[in-house]
Amino acid sequence: MKNNKKTLGIIGIGQFSEFFIPYLKPFFQDIYITSKTDKNAVAKKLSVKNSTLKEVCEQDIIMLSMPISQISQVLDSIKKNTHEDQIIIDICSVKIFPIKEMKKKLPKDVQILGTHPLFGPQSGKDGIKGLEIVLCPARIKDEDFKKIETVFKKMGLKITETTPQKHDEIMAYTQALTHFFSRAAAKTIPFEDFKFTTPSAKRLRNIINEVKDDSKELFMDMQTLNPYAEKTRKKFLTELNKINDELWKKK
Repeated sequence: MKNNKKTLGIIGIGQFSEFFIPYLKPFFQDIYITSKTDKNAVAKKLSVKNSTLKEVCEQDIIMLSMPISQISQVLDSIKKNTHEDQIIIDICSVKIFPIKEMKKKLPKDVQILGTHPLFGPQSGKDGIKGLEIVLCPARIKDEDFKKIETVFKKMGLKITETTPQKHDEIMAYTQALTHFFSRAAAKTIPFEDFKFTTPSAKRLRNIINEVKDDSKELFMDMQTLNPYAEKTRKKFLTELNKINDELWKKK
């Protein structure tokens, strides 16, 4: 997108999209945003255009940045305002569900790309260079896919291309289970009360701090809308119970 820069419309402005917009700005002619709540202050701070949903839908590329469970409703509200060869990108932390919904609800002449930035405001607080993003091309021309891929490469991101199924299978372990464990650990370990600790506990605290501010809605969505997450949680709980039972037997 070096020449003839495209325009970008973003639907849904939360912690991540507000954090990510400054990294996107150099690659687009204009960025238009819209959200459920008024984002005039955010638009002014980031020097983007606070717009209507209809105006956002007129842009070359649309980025969907809402809770995963809301994507179907949003697609219903925009499908009649899309246009041929427009590219719709989601940034959800699961991939099977949103891509299936986009394929089902969007017109056939609209291009679809699933993405998952594997970072957030906390993990990217010192910059995103060297961090990772997963791309799941669902219905997109090779030429357009390569242009978007180039944008992410120029940001310094490491790119992995995979299928929605493989993505969700891996994320059930590396994200859903990590958040599941961390959420429980955060309510169990009173780190602030400790005058001393071990290096491993410090690393655990850092992991907890990276995810503790994520919304409950995001947590619930990644656990319930990833079809592999429940099985992974059950396996983890089974192993915990086995370890606990062994300890009781030693008494």
